[in-house]
Amino acid sequence: MAEEVSYDVCLSFAGSERDYVEEVAGLLRAHDVRVFYDAYETVDMWGDDLHEHLVDVYRDRARFCVLFASADYARRVWTTFERRAAQDRAIHTAGPYLLPVLFDDAAIPGLHRTTACVDARTTSPAGLVRLLLEKLGRTAPPVGVPSSVLVLATDEPDPELDRVLDTALARCRLTLRRDRRRSTDRRVVAVVPESVASVVDVVTALVPAVESVARERGSAAPGGPLRVAVHCGQVIGLDGVDVAGAVDAAASAAVGDVLSRADRARCAVAVSQRVWERVVERGRGGSNPAAYQRIRLPDGAEYHVRVQGYPKPPPARGGPDHPRGDGGGGNGGAKSYYFHDKVDVGRIGDTFNLGDGYRFGSADGGR
Repeated sequence: MAEEVSYDVCLSFAGSERDYVEEVAGLLRAHDVRVFYDAYETVDMWGDDLHEHLVDVYRDRARFCVLFASADYARRVWTTFERRAAQDRAIHTAGPYLLPVLFDDAAIPGLHRTTACVDARTTSPAGLVRLLLEKLGRTAPPVGVPSSVLVLATDEPDPELDRVLDTALARCRLTLRRDRRRSTDRRVVAVVPESVASVVDVVTALVPAVESVARERGSAAPGGPLRVAVHCGQVIGLDGVDVAGAVDAAASAAVGDVLSRADRARCAVAVSQRVWERVVERGRGGSNPAAYQRIRLPDGAEYHVRVQGYPKPPPARGGPDHPRGDGGGGNGGAKSYYFHDKVDVGRIGDTFNLGDGYRFGSADGGR
């Protein structure tokens, strides 16, 4: 093993556990931990021999390997490969290298039942990150609080943004401490703990109240149409990765593009993939999944957008819902090429013909 490692932690997991692992990776990154997480490495791995690259990472280039064990993990090809590389390192290392995190009681080859593990069923991503920071000899961060992140943003300065949120909170009979929000003339960020309102209530009551205020302000609103973003997670203050992600979503060009195609709209609402899965997709609180359109941010994060007054946001010209060459202008009838999904480990090089579009990524994939 090289004397200098490239990563403090490498993460080995099955795709079924990606939501949990992605939150762990984001929190580690927010605390300046060098973490190997496949979604962060797409460009670096592009064109590499993955066999050699991953052996190098999981056997030689990390200080610790966190193995997220589950029945899916035990049966997947690429996770088996990662595990074997990590176990090769473990038997030649004094002290622990493999740090198991259990999602179920499935047996993992080579992982002894006497090995001390962390149980993901009772440990939140933020709680696991605290343990990892202690393992690395770092100061553990404050404990995250289950919360919703609500962002109100405008393209132009709007001195009334704070009042919009205050009015919406009052209509929902909610009280939010001032230290749980931050304001500028273009943005209001609020962290709403579950003890104040559940994410379902935020999406189906507080956000509609914000939309109602936006509609009442009409086209005379000084900042222009309102952009609203909602995320949820174990939130640590107003500076964590969850807050930053929601702020980026509200300010994104993708949301701006949706608004630009909806001439009558005074407000667009974007919910993160986590909020989508927990609330909207299930129709909780009367949510209507059909009113949303999926967008992808530059960092790969997925959000779902709906526009006030529209049954569904108008499709983008030249996008998958309105490809070029079909009356959309552009290249005069030539095929449109686009990527549908992230390029994950084990998927690079697999190509599927979808008629007029092509994508990376097989149906069963590597994770």
